[in-house]
Amino acid sequence: MRGIDRAFDGLIRAFSDWLSSIESSTGRLNANPTLSFLLCLFSVSISAFSVKLTQLIFSFLLTSILLFSSCGLRDLIRSLRISSLWFLFSLIIMIPRAFSSTETINGILIVPLRVATSIMTLSFLIQLLGFRRIIMGISKFIEPALGGNLGLAFEIMIIHIGRYLRSLNELILAKASRIIEGSVYDTLSIAASELFFRGPNDAFKASLVVEARSLNLEVRNSFRDTSILVAIAFSYLVPLFLGA
Repeated sequence: MRGIDRAFDGLIRAFSDWLSSIESSTGRLNANPTLSFLLCLFSVSISAFSVKLTQLIFSFLLTSILLFSSCGLRDLIRSLRISSLWFLFSLIIMIPRAFSSTETINGILIVPLRVATSIMTLSFLIQLLGFRRIIMGISKFIEPALGGNLGLAFEIMIIHIGRYLRSLNELILAKASRIIEGSVYDTLSIAASELFFRGPNDAFKASLVVEARSLNLEVRNSFRDTSILVAIAFSYLVPLFLGA
């Protein structure tokens, strides 16, 4: 069971660290918020709907180069780690298809690589643009149709996911140190109880924090930065032609 505990611990640590970096990212480009959201959606969708292995490989390499040159080695390593975990997770799900069908190895790898490339692209664009700028773009684009502050609600959700993943990580570490006894199921049950009983109170506190932060937010729009973003987004069309 300790091996399972360590696997859970590693997965939760990586995902929690990634969510923390997303939440705290301030961005490097002062692009238009609405265009930031739309071009982010455009770039990620190219990877998410790619049907050829070569296209996904070229997209992954392009994202890695752009991320390293724009954000640095630390952000590249963090993004590679979380995308690798999602790749392995998706691959485990796809393995049974290799035994139950005549699908080729390339066909089995398409879905895991598609997931990993999409996560990598999303991570890069959030680091480049900043979490709040993309959230503001979501609000401006969708709010007139749906009503309500959708961006604020989404940001609170991200904060909660990161918070409870960190809490679950602490519980697993405590179990591994024999501070608490029980199976992995018991540990997950404790985490679920924490989420159920503390959720409403923490949601209220989180909304106050986000509201206070939003009052101090200055969103600057730069035509130059928006043009750079457009060029980056459309560069993701290049792998489609290279892998054709």
